[in-house]
Amino acid sequence: PRPSAGLRSPAELAGRWAPRGRPTDDSFLFGVASVSSRWRDGTPWHVIASAVGSGYLRLWNQHVLAARIAIHALHRPEDTGSQLLLGIDTGLRGYSARQFDGSRRALASIEARPVFWRHPQAVIGAALFADAGTAWTPGLIPRRWVSSVGAGLRLGLPTVYDAPVLRADLAHGLDGARLQMSLGLGHAF
Repeated sequence: PRPSAGLRSPAELAGRWAPRGRPTDDSFLFGVASVSSRWRDGTPWHVIASAVGSGYLRLWNQHVLAARIAIHALHRPEDTGSQLLLGIDTGLRGYSARQFDGSRRALASIEARPVFWRHPQAVIGAALFADAGTAWTPGLIPRRWVSSVGAGLRLGLPTVYDAPVLRADLAHGLDGARLQMSLGLGHAF
């Protein structure tokens, strides 16, 4: 629905821009910028803005170096329970889910993804990674960056529909967090 000054019930409005590029035959760049908001009585509220960029560089025709930077901001959080969370479930491995919160969030990650064995039925690889992130609320919660390092195993199944990658990671938060294991489907980014 299109927002208007006479709108009485809440409506949602969202916009997204997703550029892509291939600077060389062995590299890929992806970006996403988005803004979403709810509208009530012709006024935006609960506005969320995001910008995410990722790059991938193929090395020696099978290994990959991957990097990602993400920034999210919550503006006009009229709902006092609204917050942006940061932890293992949002890309900061080595820390508990929802361990950090605020109205702003930033995250940077880098991964080396070597492949050890390739077969038409399965691909076995690994990941060595480092993550750094922060969540804060201007004027209330100060910005404090935390980071983690880790390693993981990857099992790719190229003959299965959508070629899933099974992921097992072991990460250590460098800010006093303990060793943490996570299992998942697909790469972390």
